[in-house]
Amino acid sequence: MVSIALFALILGGKASGLLKDVLITYSFGVSKETDAFFLATYISTLIYIGLYSSISIVIIPKCKDVLNRKSSAIELYSLYLMYLSLSIFISFVTYFFSDEIVALVANNEHVMRKSVDYLKLMALTFPLSTAVGILNSLQLCKNKPLLTYVTPVVNNFAFCVTIYLVDSGDFNLLLYVAIVGWFVLLLFNFFEQKVRFRKVINRFLLIRKKSLKPTAIGLVVLFVVVEQLTNFIPVYFVSMGSAGELSEFTYANKLNLFILSISLLLITSHVLPNLSSKKNLLEIRMVLYKSFDYLSYFLLPLVIVAAINSKEIVELIFFRGSFSIENVINVTKIFTLMVLILPAFIFKDILNRVYFVVKKDTECLTITLVTAIVSLVVNSFTYPFFGAISVVFNFVIITYIQVVVLFFFLFKFRLWFSLATFKAFIFRIVNILFVSYCLSYFDFGLVLYSSLFLLFYISISYLFRDELLLNSLKKLRVV
Repeated sequence: MVSIALFALILGGKASGLLKDVLITYSFGVSKETDAFFLATYISTLIYIGLYSSISIVIIPKCKDVLNRKSSAIELYSLYLMYLSLSIFISFVTYFFSDEIVALVANNEHVMRKSVDYLKLMALTFPLSTAVGILNSLQLCKNKPLLTYVTPVVNNFAFCVTIYLVDSGDFNLLLYVAIVGWFVLLLFNFFEQKVRFRKVINRFLLIRKKSLKPTAIGLVVLFVVVEQLTNFIPVYFVSMGSAGELSEFTYANKLNLFILSISLLLITSHVLPNLSSKKNLLEIRMVLYKSFDYLSYFLLPLVIVAAINSKEIVELIFFRGSFSIENVINVTKIFTLMVLILPAFIFKDILNRVYFVVKKDTECLTITLVTAIVSLVVNSFTYPFFGAISVVFNFVIITYIQVVVLFFFLFKFRLWFSLATFKAFIFRIVNILFVSYCLSYFDFGLVLYSSLFLLFYISISYLFRDELLLNSLKKLRVV
């Protein structure tokens, strides 16, 4: 019953997120207003995501140590205090220096003015979301994950209802609703966890200066920030373009992230927990093999189908209300290229986790930082001549190069692929290209094309005895 509820909440989170994007395009389309909102969103993410993303990574292991009596509760509470203090400090700096922060990337007066207003409101959510993140991590530590998956559903639902009921002309009211939503989630989590304020304050008062160890969260936060900086560089260059370009880039990116989030369900629920539990290199290599095997078989066809039918996908999701046919064409150009990054993006996440498991996190951080610098330099040369499309192209190519470099430096751990794995990968590429070529002579709709592609792709895989397909069919007791 719990598994069904979790699955329903996960689907609800993805569906409500997509509905939110659809309602934004319907109500606001592509404009300076959406440019301002998305720019503020990107900036707030860059500033805060490092701290927020590290909460579960740091809190859950420490919580388990406390439950197993390998660590004291004071150490855990010192982490709570550090996170809350840092989030309040970041919120304070972002709120009072929002003008200077936005001025670094915005080149339009209207976009700059509105982005500052939006960024101030987003900054107010930092301490609230940090507190909710801490409480959710405690629930995950105690194997009570339901409320963790309720968070995105509540936030997206509040956003959607507000857009639908109120035609405000800007995003201010929506952000006020978001603040209220985080506050409600915080209260709900407090009551569910049966948190006693007096006990929390007393524990905080027992914390000594030596118990506060910023290095416990420093490397994780730094890595996430550098990775987000790499992702922000394309946004920085696109934001310098004409009105609406940033919005079109963002809509294409949101479609990409929707497909990515579905794919990451497999990674976060199966691959990463397995990887974290492995103790020797042979076990890690087997997880790496399986990950690459699944990605090459299931994700590559999805990416090719999405790229070939990109215009129809964009029309299906966004083409309504204030979203024009010109917007469809521009978003399609970006999405067609951007969707190709998905296999590299997911495998990069897996490789990053491998580096942390084998205690080579500084090498991983260095590679990510060099990638950010290379991206900045390359885009500085290409953007003035080729515009936003060159930024997306560079992002795709540089990400694939980063994956190759990450994998190359794992050779000393003998984590390379076997010949059989490489042969299977080449066969799947040939299979995909052959099916794509055959279907290119016909003008099918998205549903029929996807169905025929899947049918031919699986049939050819079966005829040539693809091992992964055969094993999957055996598990399903089809053969």
